[in-house]
Amino acid sequence: MTAVSAPPRDLSVAIVDSRLDRVFPRLMLVSHRRHVAGLAVDPETLVVSTDWLAWRDCLDRGQPAIHFEAMLTDWPAERGAPHLCHQRHCQWVFLDGHDASRFDGVSLGKLFVRDVSLAGNAFERLACALDRACTRFRPREMVLLDMRAELDLVDAIQKRQIAAEACARHGILLIDRLDAPAPGDKGFSERLDGYGAPLPDPWSRRVMRGLYTEALDLAGRVLALVRRRKSSTVLILSNWATVRTLTQDFPAGVAPAIMAGIMPKRPKLLWRWLTDGVVPVSLPAVTLTGAEKAQIRAIIDAYEQAWAARPATGVELGLRNFIRQRIFATGWIEDMARQVKSHRRLFRRHRFSRVVLGDSTNAVCRIIAEVARGEGVGVDELLNGMFLTRQRYDSRCGDAYGPPAVDRLLSWGRQNEEWAASTGGPARAVRTGYPALEILRRPAMAPLATGRALVLPIYADCDDTPAFTSNIFANMVETVAALHQMGCASIRVKLHPGPQNLDYYAEALRRFGLEAEIVKDSGLDRHLAWADFVVGPINSGAFVETLAAGKPYYPVCPVPSLIDRALLGPTPVISGAADLVAMLRAGKVIDRDAVLEYFCSFGSIGNAARRFWEVMLLESRGYDVDPAGASSDRLS
Repeated sequence: MTAVSAPPRDLSVAIVDSRLDRVFPRLMLVSHRRHVAGLAVDPETLVVSTDWLAWRDCLDRGQPAIHFEAMLTDWPAERGAPHLCHQRHCQWVFLDGHDASRFDGVSLGKLFVRDVSLAGNAFERLACALDRACTRFRPREMVLLDMRAELDLVDAIQKRQIAAEACARHGILLIDRLDAPAPGDKGFSERLDGYGAPLPDPWSRRVMRGLYTEALDLAGRVLALVRRRKSSTVLILSNWATVRTLTQDFPAGVAPAIMAGIMPKRPKLLWRWLTDGVVPVSLPAVTLTGAEKAQIRAIIDAYEQAWAARPATGVELGLRNFIRQRIFATGWIEDMARQVKSHRRLFRRHRFSRVVLGDSTNAVCRIIAEVARGEGVGVDELLNGMFLTRQRYDSRCGDAYGPPAVDRLLSWGRQNEEWAASTGGPARAVRTGYPALEILRRPAMAPLATGRALVLPIYADCDDTPAFTSNIFANMVETVAALHQMGCASIRVKLHPGPQNLDYYAEALRRFGLEAEIVKDSGLDRHLAWADFVVGPINSGAFVETLAAGKPYYPVCPVPSLIDRALLGPTPVISGAADLVAMLRAGKVIDRDAVLEYFCSFGSIGNAARRFWEVMLLESRGYDVDPAGASSDRLS
């Protein structure tokens, strides 16, 4: 174990050296360590980096530098209300007050709500930071080597647009030497080869998978005929923990319908699911007809003509480019149209009584919600994760042009209901608890021990628009250093599956002489079994999962953040390493029972899976459901 005298103190990008409060004749924009590796130290040049390690390299060499997020410590008023960012960036769907992207009863444009809003947020962050840097440091020229947004959402056209518009506003000379590394470069904190790029999927594998899932779908229908048992079928799209729990035990009269592709592959378990009455469903293979392809082309043409008639600048121009290059030109919009057609056929093949979604902002879930509405099927949302901001989505809140896609919230507990009220979400809510926790449920919290620490890096949640991505690395380094200082014998950093580059995280620790095991996988169970306690983000589902499993969790709330402290109930949060050390030294742990009751009705609802099926069964029989979660005696 590496001995550390004290956690580093200057890792936040918000801490700008007072010696930088002066005029710099030149700004140099960089995105990668290679841009600064051979750079001679120049006191007249201020490096503006979008990469945390490149920024640290400059500081270590004495090169004046800031991370671009240092210019965003307070929310730019010109961006409007931060909790309306997603809705604001998706007004492009409407032309003259109507949705011009509708196909077979579904809004194709709204399937890209999250993608377009993420792109808009990325563009605005870079543009606002650069504008503020020009105002503060008053340069005469700007050298563009590169700038990079999360998920590589800003392309070369947009980078040049952002730099050119900033220079034009401030009367600065732009020197364009754009030298962007490839998206999959190993030096970035994220590893990806283009946002929205399809994963390699050989034709033979697609065919075999299609045959397998269709066979399961057919087997389920045959078994239903053999059993001659009429059940209300509930289509469930949620995380695996929720699906696994809800398929273990359900009453006669209702049955879960699950996408066949996620059914168990082990024959014994698969057979048990089928004989228990779990309904496997497979998306029918479809192609678009010539007329349907022409309809897609007409949709694209309608937007292009409207844009040509109304030229744009700034973020609106940037978003048009994103939509044009990433959604229209790649054929992504056609892929979504095929999915709409396929899901429509799925609903005609299976007569679902209800649909339960884990995330209504997800494109596939949105398709299902809109198709279900057209088929007269009610739509519930049982949230997949933690929702702690007032960020508004039209799928939950509706907009000026239509109602929400979701009819009802199946709430974990009081917190979900307070969150929904704060966002203007579904007026109807029925409390079910959170079924995913049932497989983790332990009767009490284990005594605090501090030998093995599991660190889950914080993240800039896409709903948390003011959050800094650079805080991920600063907080991780400070936390690991503090845990070493506390004498933890073993520290494990676990990354969530996704674009995070494990090597980048390891390098962030190495440069400060810190040791920790770093892993990247999807499972939490084995890590919880190993750990004595967990330090992680308050906005991660791991928070309630860890507490349910009986392990202490120290939740971190980053600064800045849109997370609403009023939606945390009795949960104390820490902002940094000093808070963590103070709590560990005092032996303080969260009041597990109070927190889990507030978030998940953990005490008042003894079994969330049973409560879920009670709600579905009562509704199928035409009974009213107690929204507060009280059990009923009308199921016998």
